[in-house]
Amino acid sequence: MVTCLINILLVIVGLVLTGCNSTKLTPDQTSLKRTPEFQAEIDQVIKQDADNKHWARLMLLEMDSAIMNDDYQAYVFYLHEYEIIPKETVPEQYRNEPGYASPVSELEEYFRLRKHLRATHEEPLPIPPHAE
Repeated sequence: MVTCLINILLVIVGLVLTGCNSTKLTPDQTSLKRTPEFQAEIDQVIKQDADNKHWARLMLLEMDSAIMNDDYQAYVFYLHEYEIIPKETVPEQYRNEPGYASPVSELEEYFRLRKHLRATHEEPLPIPPHAE
């Protein structure tokens, strides 16, 4: 009975002594690996976002054409289409991935959306500070 208790005590002490060894890892010693399925999901989100931005730029070009041809109805139609397009669907941490398309700049929007609307207002709309 005593030898059985001693054996159990030795096993417990052995487990405690061997199980508590640990080393501290630095971030340089670790790495994160993506599964192919997860990478495919990221690629799909980036592709859909690039398609959205392509359509947004196309709508802006159509608005330019409507402005040049004094076609207010076409301008309003394309403005509505432009506004319903999701502009930025890629999370920030994936914006350095290959295939990511840069968003439409505020300056591009300003000249397509605000400059044309100036003619309909008595006082000019303010210019964004970074557009000057």
